[in-house]
Amino acid sequence: MSFGEFSANSGSGGTSEYNRLCGCVSNNIQAINKNVASIERLVDKLGTSEDHSQLQSKLQQTEQATQKLAKETNSFLKQLPHLLGEAPADKRQRKIQVEKLADNFTAALNSFQKVQRIAAEKERESVSRARSISSTMPAPSQMGGFTDDHTLAENDRTAGGLQVQAEEEVSVELIEERERAIRQLESDIVGVNEIFRDLATMVYEQGEVIDSIEAHVEVTSVNVEQANVQLDKASHYQKAARKKMCCILVIVVLAAVVLGLIIYFSLK
Repeated sequence: MSFGEFSANSGSGGTSEYNRLCGCVSNNIQAINKNVASIERLVDKLGTSEDHSQLQSKLQQTEQATQKLAKETNSFLKQLPHLLGEAPADKRQRKIQVEKLADNFTAALNSFQKVQRIAAEKERESVSRARSISSTMPAPSQMGGFTDDHTLAENDRTAGGLQVQAEEEVSVELIEERERAIRQLESDIVGVNEIFRDLATMVYEQGEVIDSIEAHVEVTSVNVEQANVQLDKASHYQKAARKKMCCILVIVVLAAVVLGLIIYFSLK
């Protein structure tokens, strides 16, 4: 982004838009942090006796809402460097504010991605456990062949109990649903990585622009100082030349007077 783009996008309207975007970014960061805390609580409950389908539904909804907030916040932040204002003091102050917002957003994204990874890992463990149970469950035909009625009844009850306990985990549809949730989480994690790259690029470019502005101001300052030095030198030379002219004029006048006196006395 060039120095001229700042001037083109500044003014009272730019100030109003700048303040609005800063407010949106700040509010979104707070919402992201709040959602991350909710996701952490939901993730802690994964694998417990609480209904997994209900937990997973809440988790997906909250995670997707947070992902949307992250993308929106990233879009807002990318607009802010274009609205830093015209005055050098405004640029410096707003640059610091944007950097602080970017830092807070980065911290929120780090927390979000961390809990995303934990959720994905727990879901993988859940799917692996469900597939393991599915592959080791005895088939009904394998439960026959017992001559002892008591033993047969006991084994039937045990097998039935295991089947009821593992029914939800062994469900093929449920396993596929969990795998889809894992793929979505992995995709969202990649999306957060892309936002990190955008932030790094934005901070780098903003730093370059501000450095360019500061360099421009410094060069202007140096040029002014050099001009002042040249003016001082010119003034000094002018004064010296004036003194020299005065001396020459006095000498010429004295010489004319002396010559005039000599001529006068010679003729007399």
